[in-house]
Amino acid sequence: MKTLEDVLAALDDDGKAAIHSAIEAEKNKGIELHRKANSDKERLIGTKKKFDQIAVTLEELGFDANADDVSDQLKSGFTATKGKVTADQAELKKTQREMKLALEQLAEERKEKEEVKKTNLLEKTIGALKGKVYSHEAEAFFLVQTGKVSYGSDGKTVVWKDDSGEIDSVKGIDGYIKSRPDIAISTQKGGSGSSPGGSEGGKKAMALSDFDKLTPRQQGEHFADGGTVTE
Repeated sequence: MKTLEDVLAALDDDGKAAIHSAIEAEKNKGIELHRKANSDKERLIGTKKKFDQIAVTLEELGFDANADDVSDQLKSGFTATKGKVTADQAELKKTQREMKLALEQLAEERKEKEEVKKTNLLEKTIGALKGKVYSHEAEAFFLVQTGKVSYGSDGKTVVWKDDSGEIDSVKGIDGYIKSRPDIAISTQKGGSGSSPGGSEGGKKAMALSDFDKLTPRQQGEHFADGGTVTE
């Protein structure tokens, strides 16, 4: 039997080169197959690890990872979970609606209380001004709206507020009237043509020049109180 060396010795250079090329190609092919086999082995090991992890996770969730119907188990579990989430969302929306209604009701109650307090404040201010100024209602509304007369820091006591702070409401209102002689009811008595507060036939008589200084509302209240205007 001829050996490889005998065969090579009988070939010319081209034949030898062809043999060597074929041997090298087979060698490289074997190396590549070996590399591929190692790669497939690593991939299989990685896949097995993933399946092991999935099995552990399924068991932690209460599923039997080795059961034939694991797919059906998962589907049933996901459906139940989805149903629970949907129910929770509905309950959450219901709670949100109830909270919104409760907040709206609370805001309405607070608004009503504030309106009652404001009305009481206005009535007390009107009472403090009545008989002291011509248009006590209009002046009271002005003082309350501008915050001159309001509730104190305790939220109950009626006070007078200015740049210096809070003082007794009566003192504050009296000071305001003294600073506004144009609105104060004069206690000085006089005859025909006298200043505001004078009388004519038992009724208040006011000079036309003083009457013209009044606001339309003050003029109306003057007549409503039985007052007259003189030249």
